[in-house]
Amino acid sequence: HPVVLSLKHIRSVAKDFNPENCAVVAPDRWIDWREIPHQLDQIDRSAGPELSFLADVPPRDRATYYLYWSPEGQRETTFPRKTGTDQAWDPGKLNIGWESNLGAYRAYDDMFDFFGKHAYRHSEKVAWMIYPVGGVNYHGEVEWGVDALLVGKTSGIGGLTLYFGDQAFPVQNPPGQTKVKFTKRALCAGPVRAAVEITAENVVPDHPQLAVRIVGIIYAEHQESEIRATIRGGPQGMLVAPGLIKLGREETFLDKQLGAFGTWGFQDDTIGEIGMAIIVSPDGLRRLVELPHERHLLCEAPEGSFRYWIIGDWRRGRRFPVAPTVANWRGEVQRLARSLDHRAGVTIESPEQVP
Repeated sequence: HPVVLSLKHIRSVAKDFNPENCAVVAPDRWIDWREIPHQLDQIDRSAGPELSFLADVPPRDRATYYLYWSPEGQRETTFPRKTGTDQAWDPGKLNIGWESNLGAYRAYDDMFDFFGKHAYRHSEKVAWMIYPVGGVNYHGEVEWGVDALLVGKTSGIGGLTLYFGDQAFPVQNPPGQTKVKFTKRALCAGPVRAAVEITAENVVPDHPQLAVRIVGIIYAEHQESEIRATIRGGPQGMLVAPGLIKLGREETFLDKQLGAFGTWGFQDDTIGEIGMAIIVSPDGLRRLVELPHERHLLCEAPEGSFRYWIIGDWRRGRRFPVAPTVANWRGEVQRLARSLDHRAGVTIESPEQVP
């Protein structure tokens, strides 16, 4: 489970906590302490700096992790890089990517795409880090995988659209359009998580004050990506809809109780079969909107805030890609949705002095 602690929260319990000279230690210290990777970064200004790490918490159980620190000084720590970002290719366009060792996503003109990675090479498990992609022609299969989705003029895997009544306003610029004004930047990357930010303006001509901030976050050892959207200056009654492209040959499912919509199918001979899914809060899910080339999950955005998750999977990237079906994919997405709905709670206890 990703554990994210705000520096404000930690210091409300331990005033002298020093994130520049600290260690995160896992439980069950049989011989010596086992330090695990941690990361200090800032994604939202309102939350401030945050400390993140990954915790192994058994179902319906608890685990105690330890923060050791010295109030002064700085400590150099080196952990393997398991997340990354890339905005170097096509610098004149909105083209930015974020990845973990298990999954990779990108946005160009805010249409969302994903890369399929080979999970195994010569029967050995591989954790590919592909960003920066450089000059590789990823439209054909390469050593690490392939660009697994042909987005065209659609939302791809999770691109957003705003709805005012029956009017739809894509937060995107399909090929040939430049209406929406975008800015982009990488926020962080390291051993635990990576995040990128996209800001969109001029989305709705009648509401020039409206702006959309989209943050894509991915954690090490996780294939899915969290997406946070914040709409500033939107009118009352506005709804938001992440979209999912229709494939040439596909089967789909919608689990309203879990807020999960997914598809498994075939789009191109070079890529083969892929699975995609969007997970939203079931409480805010209104309905599924059918369009000629994509589907939208129409959702409420209380106070202009909306959070959802996307996941893309490539059949040929699996170790045993024999004959997965939409039923297999549905089961995997449902398990993911349940885990997202039951995240580990965190309690920070009072510090103790260590000799």
